[in-house]
Amino acid sequence: MCGNKKIALAIIHGVGSPKENYAAKVKKILLNNFAKELHRRFGMPMDEAKNQLAIEAVYWGNVFENLKKDLAKKVEKGGVYKETITGHLREFMIHNMGDAIAYQPVISSDPNAKSKYNEVHGKLYETIKKLADMPQLEHAPLCVVADSLGSVITSNYFWDLQNPGTLEKINPDLFHELQQDQRSLVKGDTLTLFYTLGSPIALWNLRYDNFGAPIKVDSWVNFYDPFDIIAYPLEPLYGDKGIRIEDININVGNLLSQGTPLSHTGYLDNDRVIRTIVNGLVIIWAKANHLEIPVNYRPDKEAEVKVRRFLLNYAAPVPIYLILIIALIVKIIMNTLIHVTVVCIAKLVKWGKSLLHQVVP
Repeated sequence: MCGNKKIALAIIHGVGSPKENYAAKVKKILLNNFAKELHRRFGMPMDEAKNQLAIEAVYWGNVFENLKKDLAKKVEKGGVYKETITGHLREFMIHNMGDAIAYQPVISSDPNAKSKYNEVHGKLYETIKKLADMPQLEHAPLCVVADSLGSVITSNYFWDLQNPGTLEKINPDLFHELQQDQRSLVKGDTLTLFYTLGSPIALWNLRYDNFGAPIKVDSWVNFYDPFDIIAYPLEPLYGDKGIRIEDININVGNLLSQGTPLSHTGYLDNDRVIRTIVNGLVIIWAKANHLEIPVNYRPDKEAEVKVRRFLLNYAAPVPIYLILIIALIVKIIMNTLIHVTVVCIAKLVKWGKSLLHQVVP
């Protein structure tokens, strides 16, 4: 059996400073599980099944990295020192919240001015172009898995593509490039499936009347953990605007972070999230190849409700500020010990040299 059409998947990260290969693990997990499902449901050989899905990760973390480091140094010169609790908290804000603040659309009268908004979108554009350059993918269905701020970036990017007048005004270079490229995947015409994980789109869209308008996409699934204070349901915002968004209330995170705001980083480590994404990819692939659609994966709702009720009633979440304070205190103590050790070694070396000079004239 051979699928005539392949599908494309882009993964995009959120705030912070991840490594460039941040998605290596989840790409492998998604591809293996996707291939297993094609093998199980359609009898397709594993090697052939893996070739039905192309995955690329969008890496935009380096856009703000040098600016954030420069800001941290300048702030320290101004008298805000790292070796204090507030200093460490400020450093945390720069390297994590700084992305969300710096990522803003800017319209300048200076034709040479470079917008970080456009630069970030350029990373997504290049990734999609890379997918389109692969065999049989130039008009393939596109699926996007977007984490945290990555969901805002993806939403803004495709909204601009779906509104050419806005795109030409904000990002004329990209507008003209897309005029020259007729591949459906690159132009965003084949956006089919959108997964948002821990998404702050609701907060971002406070800038618009009635929370603005959502992008047009065939299927939009939004995962949010009730303890994740950055994530919000989206169906109540856009359910009456012609776009069906499926909000999935889910508990993510490990033993320490589950039931706390720290769960924000745990979506792609959650088995149900992975299985739901894979199931969606299989369905999209089957539709593209005019095959009978597999039965949707339905998690055990009753079991999930019991777990959620237990967490809400008995698991007292550890306040995030307490965790941060403890971590900062430990770091300060370690830095102090290192500093004292270095000073002591320097003094011993100096004393040893002095003693040597006295013994050997």
